Amino acid sequence: MDLNKLLTEGAELLGVRLSTGQAGAFDAYLSELLKWNKKVNLTAIVDGREVVVKHFLDSLALCRMLPVGPFRAADIGSGAGFPGLALKIARPDMEITFVEPAHKKVTFIKHIARLLGLTGVSAERARAEDLRTKCSGQFEVIFSRAFKEPDGLLPLAGPLMSVGGMVVLSLGPETSPDAPPGWEVSRKEDITLPLSDFKRVLISYKKHGEG
Repeated sequence: MDLNKLLTEGAELLGVRLSTGQAGAFDAYLSELLKWNKKVNLTAIVDGREVVVKHFLDSLALCRMLPVGPFRAADIGSGAGFPGLALKIARPDMEITFVEPAHKKVTFIKHIARLLGLTGVSAERARAEDLRTKCSGQFEVIFSRAFKEPDGLLPLAGPLMSVGGMVVLSLGPETSPDAPPGWEVSRKEDITLPLSDFKRVLISYKKHGEG
């Protein structure tokens, strides 16, 4: 199965229907990721099929947890743009801010956004805790993929989240999904990524008394 077909069929199994243009954007993203990775260490996964499954489809799985309609989002610990760039391609209606401390990865994210003509994209070379004042209460959705345990990430995300907002995480099956004090799990779904045996736990969290 060619990689484009793997992506589109896998995405459809996740409930995400990609247009020809969106599938082409992922092709360009993959090509640039592998090209850059030869000179700049962006990801340990360098096989095209594994990138499609373990990066692209893993990111797109979070679409099922996102709200309908436009929203403001932040991707904390973006790395080479996962999950945020993949989600932005699939959900162009959202505005997204990438939060990533590594200069080379922020440069790559900006490059891909320009290359693909993505609008409503910004990237902060920073840690989440550095943005408490600048981005206080700004985001309706904050997501992250295997960046920190929930009890470490949620306190960082809280100050950036708008009232009634949510934090959506993609975690490995061995990670405890327990919410720290002041937070509650609003939705949880165990999945196996399409065309693989790679298991993930998708969880959304809200602050107590909100939503």
